[in-house]
Amino acid sequence: MQLLDREVEKELLAGLLQAAKRGKSGTIVLRGEAGIGKSALIDHAMESATGMRVLRVTGVVAESELGYAGLHRLMLPLLDRLSGLPIPQRAALESAFGMAEGIAPDPFLVGLAVLTLLTDHAETRPVLCVCDDAQWLDDESLRTLAFVARRLQADRVAILVGLRGTDGLTALDDLPTHLVTGLATQAAHTLLASTVKDRLDPRTADRIVIETGGNPLAICELGRELIARREPPIPLSERLPMGRQLEAGFLRRVGMLPEHTRTLLLVTAADPTGDPGLVWRTVLHLKASGGAPDLISAAEPAVTAGLINTHRVIGFRHPLMRSAVYGGAADGLRRAVHSALAAMTDRDTDADRRAWHLAAATAHLDEDVAAELERSAHHARLRGGFAAEATLLAHAAGLSPHPAKRTARLVAAAGAAQAAGHVQRAEHLLDQAEPALDDGSAADAMRLRGMLLLHTSRSEQAIGVLLRAATLFQDHHIAPVTESLLAAFEAAAISPWTVTDKSLHDLAEFALRFVRDSEQSESGARTLLRGHATAVIEGFDASAPFLRAALTAIRRRTPEEEPSSWLVLSGTAAMQLWDDEAISTIAVNEADRARERGDLQVLRRALHCQAMLRIWRGQFAAAGLLFAECDELSAVIGSSRVGSPGEVLLLAWQGDETRTRQAAARLLSLGPAEPQAVGGHMVQLARTALAVLELGRGNYREALDAAHRAFDDDFAFFNTPPLPELLEAAVRGGQPDVARAVLDRLAERAAAAGTPWALGLLARSRALLTDEPEQHYAEAIRLLEGTGIITDLARAHLLYGEWLRRVRRRTEAGLHLAKAHTMFTTMGANDFAERARAELIAGGHRPPKRSVESTDGLTPREAQIAALAAHGATNQEIATRLYISANTVDYHLRKVFMKLSITSRRQLRERLSRIDGQDWTTPVRG
Repeated sequence: MQLLDREVEKELLAGLLQAAKRGKSGTIVLRGEAGIGKSALIDHAMESATGMRVLRVTGVVAESELGYAGLHRLMLPLLDRLSGLPIPQRAALESAFGMAEGIAPDPFLVGLAVLTLLTDHAETRPVLCVCDDAQWLDDESLRTLAFVARRLQADRVAILVGLRGTDGLTALDDLPTHLVTGLATQAAHTLLASTVKDRLDPRTADRIVIETGGNPLAICELGRELIARREPPIPLSERLPMGRQLEAGFLRRVGMLPEHTRTLLLVTAADPTGDPGLVWRTVLHLKASGGAPDLISAAEPAVTAGLINTHRVIGFRHPLMRSAVYGGAADGLRRAVHSALAAMTDRDTDADRRAWHLAAATAHLDEDVAAELERSAHHARLRGGFAAEATLLAHAAGLSPHPAKRTARLVAAAGAAQAAGHVQRAEHLLDQAEPALDDGSAADAMRLRGMLLLHTSRSEQAIGVLLRAATLFQDHHIAPVTESLLAAFEAAAISPWTVTDKSLHDLAEFALRFVRDSEQSESGARTLLRGHATAVIEGFDASAPFLRAALTAIRRRTPEEEPSSWLVLSGTAAMQLWDDEAISTIAVNEADRARERGDLQVLRRALHCQAMLRIWRGQFAAAGLLFAECDELSAVIGSSRVGSPGEVLLLAWQGDETRTRQAAARLLSLGPAEPQAVGGHMVQLARTALAVLELGRGNYREALDAAHRAFDDDFAFFNTPPLPELLEAAVRGGQPDVARAVLDRLAERAAAAGTPWALGLLARSRALLTDEPEQHYAEAIRLLEGTGIITDLARAHLLYGEWLRRVRRRTEAGLHLAKAHTMFTTMGANDFAERARAELIAGGHRPPKRSVESTDGLTPREAQIAALAAHGATNQEIATRLYISANTVDYHLRKVFMKLSITSRRQLRERLSRIDGQDWTTPVRG
C-alpha cells in the first residue's frame, strides 16, 4: 500500500527510531479503526529501521487466550540468549514459554527477563519491537509488553504497537499514543486513482473518498470491488461499520475462489502459527487440496486475489482478512477445520494448542475434551498464564456433562481470573457457578468472592462474606477457616469507617470460638487471629500477650511452615505494641521473600512498613527513598489507589505544611461512597500527621483537634500511636482533663505492650502532667535511647529542655535543647528544629551551627539509585530490584555524579554519608 499524507506519523516514527539508535528508548501506540493505515505505518517503520534488529508479532484471534503465546513468538529469535539471564529470570521465562516445568512464574520476573534480553541484545545492535493488532494479543503477553515499555529509558530499544479501535487497552493506557486518522482529501483521491487507474468518474470517486472517511484500506478495496463488479456503489453510510464493511468485501472476494482454496484460507485463519507444513497437512487431512500438488499451487488463487502471501510462513496480507475469513465461515466447517488441526497437532509437544483446537471443534458436551482443557489449564497456571487458565477452565466447564465438575471448574476459573486481575470476569464466573454449589464448593466460592471484595475496595462487604466462608469451611478444614478469618480481619483493618461494631464483634466472637474449640496447636497465624479477635472483644490489654506471641512466632517462621505473615495484621500488631524490632524484622523478611517470589503487592506493603519505621527512627531521606520505591511498584503493578499513605507522616515531620495538608485532605476525603474508599487506619494516620505538623509549629489547639478525633474513634487496628501526640497537645492546649484521660489509656496500653518504646513514651507523657517531671524525663530518655526511635527521643529532650528553661535552669536546659535542635536539624524535622531554636534563643543560648549538605538537586529516582549504589549494589542488582534495565541505572548514576560533582562510587558513599546525617552505608532494606 502506498504511504500518502503521513508526514506527521513518518516524522514521529523517525524520531522514535533515531532516539533508539542514540540510546534513548521510546514507545508509540498507533491507535485507529480497522484499515486506517496502522499496519502500513508499521511496515514503513520496519523498512526505515536500518541497522536495527526487528522483532515482530501480530495478535491473532485464535491465539488470544493462550497465555504468553504472542510473547513467545515475539521473543523466539532471542531465545538462544537465555543462558545469559540471571537464574530467576531464566527460570521464569522458560516456565512461561513451556520450555521447563516448575512453579508458576511471577509475571514481573517474566517481564524483567524480556527487558534484560532486549537490552542486552541492544548493546550490540538497536532493537525495534513491533506488535500489530495488539487487541488480539493474549493478556499475559500484552501486560508484559506494556511492563517492558514502561521500564525502558536509556536503552537502544524502540517499541511500536498497532491497536485497532478508538478505545485503548487498559494495559497500554499510560503509554504514548498517536491516533491515526483518515487521509486528507487530496491524498485519498491520489490513492484511489492509483488503485483504479482513473476508471471511476469524479462524482463516484468523491463519494468513495467522503464516505470512507479517508480510510486507505476501504478506499482501495471499495475501488477494486467497484471496478471488478462494474456496479454503482452502495452508499457506505447505509451499510455496516467500516471494519465490517471491509470484511464483507473480503468475503465476497473469497467467495469467488475455488472451494479448496477457501478451505485452505480457513485453515490458515484458524492456525496462528503460520507453519506451512501444518497448514498443508491439515488441508490434505480434510481432503481439500483440489488436486493441487503442493501448498503454493493450492494457495495461488488467493495470492492472485491479494488475500495472502506465502513468504516463509503463510499469512494474510492484512489482519482484517484473517478475521473476515474466520468469522465468515459456517460453524460446521470451522469445527471441521479445528478438528483437523487438532489431529495434525502433536499431542506431546503442543498439547495445549491441540486441546484448544479440540474445544473449538466440539459442539456438544464432552467430558474427554473438557478434561483435556482442564489439563491445559493446569499447564497454563504453571506458566503463569492465569488469564489463559481462566479461559480454558471456563471452556471446560461449558463442555462438562456432569454438574458437579462444571461447577468446580467454574469456581477454579474464577480463581484464575482473580489471579489475572480480571475481577469482573471472576465475579461473573462465580455467578454462573452459584446455582449448583454444594457444601464443599460453596465454601471455596464464598472465600474467593470475599477476597475479590477485599481487593476491590469493598472491604466492609468482604467481612461478612469471608465470615460466611469460614462457617462453611469449619466442619471440613482448619487452614481455610484460619485464612478466611484472617482475610476478614484484614478487611476490617483496611475498611472505611462505615464498618459496624456488630459485624466486627460477630467476626471476633466466631474467631475466638474457632480458636478455642479447634484441637490443632496454635501457629503464628492462629495466634495472630486470636490476638486481633481478643482486642475487639476484651480490649487491647487482654490481646497484647497473644499479639506478642504471634509476632515472635511470625519472626521465627519459615515459608514452608507458614507461607504468609499476613503483613497488614502483623504490622498493625507491631505498631500497636510499639515494637520497632518486630516491625523491622517482619518487614525486612517479607520484603526479601517477596523479591524472591516476585510478589510485588506484598513487597510494596513491606517497603511501606519499613518506610514508616525509618520515619520514627528519624531517617527521613531513607524513608523517602522507600516511599519512592513503593510508588514505582504501584506504577509497575498498575495500582494507584492511595499511593503511599504513610508519606503524609513524613511530610508532617519535615514541616511541609502545604503537601501535608493536601495529602491528609485526600485521605480524609475518600469516604465509603468513593471507589477508592480508604481504611480507618489511613484516616488515623492522616489525623496523626496533622497533629505532628501542628505540634511542630506550636499550634497546640489545632493539634488537639486533629488528635482528639483519633482518640474518640479509637479504631481497633490503629488506636495507640496517636496517644502521645494527643496528650502533649491537650497539656499545651490547656485541656488537663483530656490529658489525664489520655494518660490513663496510654498507661494501660504501654504497660500491656511492655516494650522500651512504649514505656519511654509513657514516661515522657507522665512528665507533662506532673509538677516534678525530672525523673520521668530522665527515664524516658534512658528508655528511648535504647530503641533507635530518634524522633521520640529528640522530642523528649525538647520537652525536658522547655521545662528546664521555664524553671530557670538555663544551663541544663541549653544542653537538652541544643541536643534536640541538632537531632531535629540532622533528620530534617524543620518545624521542631525551629521550635528548639526559639527556646534556645529565649534562654539566652546561641543555637549550634551545622552545615548540612543535601540531595535537593537529585530526583527521587536518582536519589534512590544513588543510595543503592552507595550501599554497594551493582548496576544489575539495582536494575533487578527496581525493575529497570542496567543501562537505565548507569544513565541515572552518570547524572548523579555530575550533579554531585563526583567521579566514583567511593566519593558517592562519602558524600551521601554527610547528607542530612543519614546512615547511607546501612542497606535501605533494613
